[in-house]
Amino acid sequence: MISPKRRPLLRELILPIAVLSGMAACLPGCGEEEKEKPKPRPTVVAAAEPTLTPIDELMETNGIDSRVWLNDAAAPPNDAERLMVLRFFDAFAKGDADLLRPFLDDVEREELAILEQRGDLRALAGQIEGIEIQTGSASSGQIAVLGLFEFSDRIEGQMWEAVSGIEGGVFRAAPLPPGLSTQLGSEPFLDWYAAVEREAALLSQADLGVEQAAAVASVGEEEFDEGGSSGGGGSSPSR
Repeated sequence: MISPKRRPLLRELILPIAVLSGMAACLPGCGEEEKEKPKPRPTVVAAAEPTLTPIDELMETNGIDSRVWLNDAAAPPNDAERLMVLRFFDAFAKGDADLLRPFLDDVEREELAILEQRGDLRALAGQIEGIEIQTGSASSGQIAVLGLFEFSDRIEGQMWEAVSGIEGGVFRAAPLPPGLSTQLGSEPFLDWYAAVEREAALLSQADLGVEQAAAVASVGEEEFDEGGSSGGGGSSPSR
């Protein structure tokens, strides 16, 4: 005999309904038991890096002498500073004192006036075959630019240090040890300051040697004076 389908008991219906009703009542706000929904985090948009103009395009647009050369990889990090460096050495290539003067510190301006009066600046510019520019930092942390002036028979280097940051656009000549241009190798910027440090160390040793010699001479004189006053024949007769 087939048994009829079993009907659920009343308690089996009431219990799930009560549980569901309790959960529904708790949904709008269950006090301390309810967990706050995490607030969406603001989307952080990374600032776009400034677009750099290729060096060749900067030179062509601003009429920079074609003999000036600056490598994109070793150039300053923005167009304004790149153009400033290019214009600085463009003035050398053209031998134009009026273009060069605003870039120079006071002492260098005085020297420029002498070169301009003699006509040496334009004469030198006519002999330049190329100017390679390298940028970096001096030992003191100052921003510096190295110009390697190529002539038919030699390469002459000169380091320039920014007086108040490269954005200030004013440079002063860095120390130049004798014969340094002939000592520059594959890393001329680093070689320059390494030579400057060696020269400073040698001068310091020389100064120390002079001081030591002076100290030794001073001690000798004191010993001589003391010996003369206490030795025989050196004292005056008592009265």
